Amino acid sequence: MSKPELVIFDTDMGTDDAWALFMLLKAEKRYNLKTLGITIVHGNTSLENAAENALRVLSASDRLDVRVYKGAVEPLVKESKKNFYHGINGFGDVVLPTTIDLNLIDSENAVNYMYRMVKEHPKQISLIAVGPLTNVALAMKMFPDFADLVKDIWVMGGNYSAIGNCKSECAEFNFFSDPEAAYVVLKNTKRKITIVPWEACMQQTIDISMDYRFNELANIKSCVTDVMNPVDEAIYRPKNKTQWNPCDAFLVSVFLENVKAVKRSTDCFATVECNGEMTRGQVAIYHMSGSEENFNVTMIEAVNTDVCRELLRWTAVWTEDSPELGD
Repeated sequence: MSKPELVIFDTDMGTDDAWALFMLLKAEKRYNLKTLGITIVHGNTSLENAAENALRVLSASDRLDVRVYKGAVEPLVKESKKNFYHGINGFGDVVLPTTIDLNLIDSENAVNYMYRMVKEHPKQISLIAVGPLTNVALAMKMFPDFADLVKDIWVMGGNYSAIGNCKSECAEFNFFSDPEAAYVVLKNTKRKITIVPWEACMQQTIDISMDYRFNELANIKSCVTDVMNPVDEAIYRPKNKTQWNPCDAFLVSVFLENVKAVKRSTDCFATVECNGEMTRGQVAIYHMSGSEENFNVTMIEAVNTDVCRELLRWTAVWTEDSPELGD
């Protein structure tokens, strides 16, 4: 077997982050991957809570061999308004029974760790970023060769048609939480970034019902559902939502099954608005003046609902003898 593809997972570890991490860990054998480490960034909750949530996923998966590293505690420039959609602790404020050993969190800073890894494995590491891009931006600012050394970057965040989903009408949460960081990452990376934006996760684009989540996936008995059922119940039930949008898991689905999972995408030159009163954090695409040689982003406009739904089911089953996709 060829050498596995190497991955670092950068996260603010809310509930959809957890589904994405479970999926990535489950996929290692089937897709010949190796998750090197989990880097934690501010966003859904505090760094301490996010790191503890990551350890809960790793513990449930029996994968405490994967180390957790804490990074940026706040945005590069302006503190963003807190959005506790996933609860104060990022996991719906559910108290899970397992005690987590916080000594398992590594003392090395996440940004230094990311750079050390890409130096040791040049152009071999895929960076999957599902929170604000502060850690990634700091790596690029501190280490000018970081962008050249990383193989590619996969991002859940941003938008392409000015549809927002947080305190801003025009910006997606991850980019709104640190627009300057998103600006730095897009500016310093050429043709290596794949983005699953908010519009690709909306009901009009991908339609996975809460009925599927709570009446099908919830009935599967596994380490995944043991953790995620009470968390998702606490977060989604009170909101009476009919659709389930675990956006970060959609990004990992695209990473794993790029050909099958992507229905429509556009290569473009994109940047981020940092100064607008109404548009701070909004992605700006150069539709007229962006030339192909300057394109920096593959923007996923639509994903395959069936592929994502099936990968989520495959993840929930978890066991080694779980059915292959499509079985």
